[in-house]
Amino acid sequence: MEVVAQIAVIPLFQSPNVLSVLVEKFGIKPITTPEADLKAILG
Repeated sequence: MEVVAQIAVIPLFQSPNVLSVLVEKFGIKPITTPEADLKAILG
């Protein structure tokens, strides 16, 4: 089975309030290092 990850890029014009709602409601997080991101995704 192939696992495909989608990367969400948050536009710079988003206000802090919009960003906080996206993080709170949808769990959107900025990308970090590949190792840390894989650990967060796969557990």
